[in-house]
Amino acid sequence: MRAGLWALVLGGCTLGRAPDVVLVSLDTVRADALGSYGGRPGLTPVLDGLAARGLRGAEVMTTAPQTVPAHASLLTGRWADVHGLQGNDGAALGSAWPTLAHHLRPLGYLPAGFVGAAVLGAHTGLDQGFARWEDDAPPGGPPGAPPPPQWPAGVVVERALDWAAAQSAGRPLFAFVHLYDAHAPHAPGPEWAAKAPDAPYLAEVAGVDAAVGALLEGWAARRGGEPLVVVVADHGEGLGDHGEQGHGWFVYRSTMRVPLIVAGPGVPAGAVHAGPASLVDVAPTVFAALGQAAPAGLDGESLLGPARPERRVRGEAWLPWAFAGFAPLHVVQDGRHRAIRAPRPELYDWAADGAEAVDRWAEGGAAWADAFVPPVEAPRAVGGVDGPTAAALAALGYLPAGAAGAFPGAVDGLPDPKDAPGLLDRVLRLFEQGWSLPPAAALAEAEALLAAHPGLTAVARFRAHALFDLGRLDAAAAALVPLRAAAPADDTLADLALSIASIQGAGVEAALAGGAGSAPVRAAAAAGAACRAGDAAAGFAALGGEGRPENPALLGAWARCAAAAGRGAEAEAALGAALARAPHARGLRGPLRELRLARGDAAGAAAVVAETRAHVRPDPELLWVARER
Repeated sequence: MRAGLWALVLGGCTLGRAPDVVLVSLDTVRADALGSYGGRPGLTPVLDGLAARGLRGAEVMTTAPQTVPAHASLLTGRWADVHGLQGNDGAALGSAWPTLAHHLRPLGYLPAGFVGAAVLGAHTGLDQGFARWEDDAPPGGPPGAPPPPQWPAGVVVERALDWAAAQSAGRPLFAFVHLYDAHAPHAPGPEWAAKAPDAPYLAEVAGVDAAVGALLEGWAARRGGEPLVVVVADHGEGLGDHGEQGHGWFVYRSTMRVPLIVAGPGVPAGAVHAGPASLVDVAPTVFAALGQAAPAGLDGESLLGPARPERRVRGEAWLPWAFAGFAPLHVVQDGRHRAIRAPRPELYDWAADGAEAVDRWAEGGAAWADAFVPPVEAPRAVGGVDGPTAAALAALGYLPAGAAGAFPGAVDGLPDPKDAPGLLDRVLRLFEQGWSLPPAAALAEAEALLAAHPGLTAVARFRAHALFDLGRLDAAAAALVPLRAAAPADDTLADLALSIASIQGAGVEAALAGGAGSAPVRAAAAAGAACRAGDAAAGFAALGGEGRPENPALLGAWARCAAAAGRGAEAEAALGAALARAPHARGLRGPLRELRLARGDAAGAAAVVAETRAHVRPDPELLWVARER
């Protein structure tokens, strides 16, 4: 149906077109942070007012307490175990799962997405169907500096408003706006800290509320008419409930219950949907408000229809398995109970026991034993990220997927996440603070964690870096052997091996013996070996030519070849300039050390070794689903 014809369907809409659709995602906002959900009064006037003039989902559950899988369900209307994007590991949504943007296009809508953090970058595949997906850093940063992994709500809102103002007034728009500011670490600015001096998290939520107000006010000024507005959170925040400070480890209501507010044309004012609901219901609700039938095959249902207390919605948490080899968790909820599948299953009467303090599995669990979708395999979405994206994900706090190896297909025999409620927070503290601790202290904490939980592959990687920091190069090399055997194409591990080999004076071949690395690493290895043998022509051929490469993985090898061709000064200058822009690019320091030794600058070579250790930074692959900062 063309946009002009579609406008006739919705009689009464201003400007002769269908209403714009504005979908706002509030990252890490638990439902009870809002006044309209029983939270502290006065902190969220915009969202509370929106709920008063629209519909509020009273008991909405996310599909996963992690950003990427939750947003995949939000945009596709499918359960996480259906679309298969079940972690924040850089995997991409498959093309078989069309998004809300896809579905709205035939109705004449122009869709665009504006995200507040790199975790929702286009590498996730969530941009499918969108005409525009703004996931890059705002302009104006220092030249050559890496982009920040997130940007403030005000920046995201202005981007969305600038785009809306530039579009034709006669065509309806669909804007997806992701606001990340309520995510940890909870450090609100002074203006918002004053709103809740004793609760930094709530102060951040107050700031996000104001950003939503700016978005809606600006939209009205730039577009006119009344848009259909949907505001929802991807997941909550533990804040100490059940021993969880952040999110991802458990599936209790503190991290799974989220606010969902719908207001605008086609939505009754002051309505409350009291039945079980889910993020998968957003797409069907949008179509119902627009007076259209929902696309076939969606898992959700419209919240504009009657509540069904008997309905069961579901969610899952794969982080415990991917992170540490613990059992994944699955939860099913109806209008009264929540059942959690775990090695020691749980059942709660959430309607009477909202804090989930009394486990009733012993008395009522039998009725729920067959309610779960069998966890027959590990998260199965596929994909990968490039170097800059990996670095941005690292800065946000993500850990590598599949750290525990192949999922055995059942929770029997796996440790229960309840047995280690503080494990995730302890590891995150190590990742966030360990790089500022004395190396010996960081190493001691890593080894203590590994002694208690040998399956913490991410901590084992951290330990290898800490050993390198301490100058225990033989031990660091030994620590890399099992890690590289499990991940032979891992560039980060190959980079550390190359750094060790460079400092020890060993060849590239020895550094890569524990794993092949990616194509750039293999090319660099071949070029470096040729140029060490004095064959600069063969080395340049392996790199694809004599031109200076932008890829840091190739630049070190190019410098060796340039030196072999008598261009040592040019090579050293290129390495110095690259390191000035990216001082943490440790793989470039080995070639720089070699060049200085070659011209007899022993002191300069020794300084390179010291600088290598001084500029250590977290392994980009250490940080994954655990949290987004």
